[in-house]
Amino acid sequence: DYCKVSPSNYHCKQCKQVRYCSRKCQRKDWKAHKRLCFAWKELMSDHVQKISLREAHQRLQQTQTIMEKITANEIIEKKEEEKKKNDLSKAVTKANNTKNQISKKKEEKKEKKSSSNHNKIDNKKFDVDKSSSSPALFL
Repeated sequence: DYCKVSPSNYHCKQCKQVRYCSRKCQRKDWKAHKRLCFAWKELMSDHVQKISLREAHQRLQQTQTIMEKITANEIIEKKEEEKKKNDLSKAVTKANNTKNQISKKKEEKKEKKSSSNHNKIDNKKFDVDKSSSSPALFL
């Protein structure tokens, strides 16, 4: 059974060999199952025609080879998909790090500029106007 769930109420109507827990699950498996399904259906229709045991065995081996290739292709596709997800995740992380570095540099420049402006004001000298007794600030 595909789903490994009991009870499996649904089965492939073509080959009647694989059971599913739901139609959704059956549809999900169809891409992988259809090749085996057609091969099994063909094997069974030939079996009804009383083919030789040797020929039936050869066809069964061919079906098994097809299934192994399908499984191998699915594994490869899954690994490629995982690699793409990992690459995308790394790219997003790198972009976020770059964004954070840029923001940090902007903040540092802003702080440096602000600090520089305060230093300029502190360095200005206060001069006393000789005609008046109050200090005057010349900027």
